[in-house]
Amino acid sequence: MDSSSIKFEKTIHSSVSNAYFAFTNSTGLKEWLCDYATIKPEPGGRFYAAWNSGYYAAGEYITVKENSKVEFSWRGKDEPAQTTVVVNFTGDNTTTRLTLIHKGIGQDDIWESFRQNCQEGWDNGLENLASVLETGQDLRFTMRPMLGIGLNDFNQKIADQLGVPTSDGIRIDSTLEGMGAQKAGLQSDDVIISIDGTRMKAVTDINKALQGKRAGDMVELEYYRGASKNSASMELSHRPLPEIIFDPQVMSEQIRMNFSDLSDELDRITADISEENASFKPTPEEWSIKEIIAHLIHADRFWLGRIPEMVNGFERWADDPGTNLQPQIESTLDVYSTVDDLKTELLRTRAEIVALIKNLPEDFLERKSAYWRLGINFHDGPYHDHSHFEQMRKLLKIAHEGGS
Repeated sequence: MDSSSIKFEKTIHSSVSNAYFAFTNSTGLKEWLCDYATIKPEPGGRFYAAWNSGYYAAGEYITVKENSKVEFSWRGKDEPAQTTVVVNFTGDNTTTRLTLIHKGIGQDDIWESFRQNCQEGWDNGLENLASVLETGQDLRFTMRPMLGIGLNDFNQKIADQLGVPTSDGIRIDSTLEGMGAQKAGLQSDDVIISIDGTRMKAVTDINKALQGKRAGDMVELEYYRGASKNSASMELSHRPLPEIIFDPQVMSEQIRMNFSDLSDELDRITADISEENASFKPTPEEWSIKEIIAHLIHADRFWLGRIPEMVNGFERWADDPGTNLQPQIESTLDVYSTVDDLKTELLRTRAEIVALIKNLPEDFLERKSAYWRLGINFHDGPYHDHSHFEQMRKLLKIAHEGGS
C-alpha cells in the first residue's frame, strides 16, 4: 500500500448483505456514518453525505457490485482535490470481512489535515458500523451527552410574547429531572442563545456545540429569561438507555402500556372539563387544551408514516424539524370538535401504531439499527406527552381563575 492510500479492515458479525446495504442506501448510510445522505448507487449515480458540523462530501459511484464491491469518488468541503473510496465485502450470512481503501491522497503539506481526518473519520465510522449492524446501537447516540431539555417552538412572535430581545435561540419546553439543565437552574421558556460559544439558531446547532464532548464534560451556556440575559456552567449528563428487546410482540405491548398510562393521565386532566375551558387560550399565540390534543394526534400520525419508511429503507430527511403548522391544528379541530372526539381519535391513532409495530415484517429485525432507533424513539415518547400535560394543567388553572 503506497502512501497515497489509507487502508482499513474490519470484521463485522453481520451478513454481507447488511454491510453492503449500509453503503448503498441513504438511510443505511445515515445510520452509521453521517447525519444526512442522498445517494443513487449505480455507476455515475450521485453520492452526497453531510454532517451537522457543516462538513459534507460529494461524488459519484464508479463501481457497484452487489454484496461484493462499492467504489465512489469523494470531494469534501475545503479538501485539496477529489479522492476515491473503494470498499470490498467478503463473507457469508453471519460474518463480513470489510476492506476500505481511501486512495488518491496527495503528499503535500496541504493534505496533512485531510490524512489525519480521514484516518480518524473512517476508524470511528467503521467502529460505529460494526455496532449498528451487530447490536443496533448508534455510538454517536449512546455516547453522546445530554443537556436534559425538551424543546418548544420559537419565533419572533413568541420572543415578543416572552419579552426576549432576539428570535435566534432554542426555547426550553421542560427540563428532565436530575439532569444537567435542571441542576444548572434552567426553566421552561428560557431561551438558550449559545453553548460553549456556538450560537443557537436552529436545533441542529446543539449537535455542533456538543460534537466531540462526552457526558461529564462542562459547557458554558448563555440564555435569556425574559429580557434578562444570563450565563451558567452546566455538566453534560449521561443518556439513560432502555433495553431494546428485538421482538415486535414485546415492543408493541410495551408501547401499548405506555399509551394506556398516558391516556389515563389525560382522562384525569380533562375529567369534567367544559368545552369552553378546553377551548380557552390565554393569548392568541398559545394553544388551548383542544389544540394540544390535536398536536399529539399529529405527532402520532407522523409515526404512522415514518415506520413504513424505516421498514422500506427510504426515509425522508430535512435540515431541521420544522415548526408546528397552525392550519393543520385547526383542520383537525374542524373534524374533531369536542374533547371526547379528539381523545377518541388519539386512542385510535395509537392503537394503529401498536398494531403496526406488532405486525412488523420479520426481515426488518435483521436491520438492527433501524429497529433499535424505533424502540428508542417510543421509549422517549412519553416525555413529549408529559410536557404538554403540564401545559394543560397550567391552562386549566388560568381558566378557573377567570382567564387572568
